[in-house]
Amino acid sequence: MADLEWINRLLRKDNAITQKLVLSESMKLGGFFAKLISFSCDSWYWMVALLAIWLFGREPWRERAFLLALAIGFLAVGVLSIKYLVRRQRPEGEWGRVYRALDPHSFPSGHAARALCIALLVCFFGLGWAGFGLLVWAALVGWSRISLRLHFLVDVVAGWLIGAIAAGVTIMFYPVLQVLHGWILNIIAKVI
Repeated sequence: MADLEWINRLLRKDNAITQKLVLSESMKLGGFFAKLISFSCDSWYWMVALLAIWLFGREPWRERAFLLALAIGFLAVGVLSIKYLVRRQRPEGEWGRVYRALDPHSFPSGHAARALCIALLVCFFGLGWAGFGLLVWAALVGWSRISLRLHFLVDVVAGWLIGAIAAGVTIMFYPVLQVLHGWILNIIAKVI
């Protein structure tokens, strides 16, 4: 049992810090902003937008959309696997019933992971202005998840770490993924 005491201390400290970052009920405008930021990182919005870019866009946007969608998809599998292994319950709260019902587990934050992965890949694509804006957005996504009582601070930090790793792996395999994208386009061209 002594081996687990450091984990219990960490979780107590995490809970105490998280409580200081939560928005009070009286902060209506802050709550609206936090909800808007949180929704902006929902995976289904991103996947629909990326599919539209891939279907109707031109190169290099099609390839970028493909790589982002692939990274987001693999990231989702990894995050959900960790969530079901760890099974840390979300902080108590009223907001986010859909999130709480579909995914009752808190560690790690999939939104934080996705946001940082997207931001880092956009930086890799050489879109500096957009990359910088998305790095700020990734920080705000993490804040929103804590302030709305959907995650603890450690969940968000772990999510950012996982997102950075996912972006790094995607970048490492970029040449292979480019070939895969070209191969898929060739198959589609032959079918159509």
